[in-house]
Amino acid sequence: MTSTQPRSRVRYTENEVSRLRTDVAEWKVEHDALSGDCWVWEDLVIKANHVYLRIMELDEDFRDCFLVQGATYDPGLNDAIQKLVRDWHEIAIEILPQVERLERKYKSFEGSVDFRRNFAEVKDILTPDHVFFGGDQLTELRDRAIEANRDGQTEILHGGKFS
Repeated sequence: MTSTQPRSRVRYTENEVSRLRTDVAEWKVEHDALSGDCWVWEDLVIKANHVYLRIMELDEDFRDCFLVQGATYDPGLNDAIQKLVRDWHEIAIEILPQVERLERKYKSFEGSVDFRRNFAEVKDILTPDHVFFGGDQLTELRDRAIEANRDGQTEILHGGKFS
């Protein structure tokens, strides 16, 4: 990612999130009769999954830029990406009741499994560390990581060298 790409990618992704928010709002208000049709919400779920992946790719590239490539950390970009995550979560909360309704009716539909996974992941991302790792969770996570390493299920990162 070049030095000019992050800001333009954030703006582009902000526009995608805004369009998704508008689409969900319009379908909730203007197309009430169609809300029972699976295709409408299936389309919005697919779009939500697409926007989610764009946000995660942006976040990954941003972190790679300063962690691996050595670029200067920009807290403003980090804040902008975190806002995109929070915005996506707010929109997903609006979509979730329709996903639940359609899952009751059809068991699952295109994009619903990914949406559920993405929704859970965002909830984890937005959970403060002291809450997420509270109690026995951190200990259990550590123990699973040690077991995975012993079983040969892990990889050495960056050739085992850390700066």
